[in-house]
Amino acid sequence: MGRVTRSAKTNIIAAVAVVLVLGFGAWGFSYQTHQKTNPIKPATTTTKPIPTIYVSYRGVDGKTALELLKTHAKIQTKTSSLGDFVVAINGNDGGAMNQTVRGGGKKYWIYYINHKEAQVGAGAYTTKNGDVIEWKLQ
Repeated sequence: MGRVTRSAKTNIIAAVAVVLVLGFGAWGFSYQTHQKTNPIKPATTTTKPIPTIYVSYRGVDGKTALELLKTHAKIQTKTSSLGDFVVAINGNDGGAMNQTVRGGGKKYWIYYINHKEAQVGAGAYTTKNGDVIEWKLQ
């Protein structure tokens, strides 16, 4: 009987050893798999930002088209005998930066009132509630 007991103990110890080896082996594989997983990195943009070529907003009683444009975009103007005119909106002056977007050549900012080209300068046109003011690079 001592011999059977000894053999049973040996089998039990061997079984426990196999379970431990397999268990730690599986844990080690799982640990290594998780350690090797690379987190998703945010995509980096190498393309140039698309320049502003269109701005639209609604009129407000008593405000000029130029006043309202200043609240909707960063602008640059030049003064002439006819008043101020817009030369750049959000840094786009119609030059080289937009040639790939709109075709070659110099473009200018033209504004429209209710989908019709304006007949007066933006500083001279007093908008009304409901007017649609659009600036297009053309």
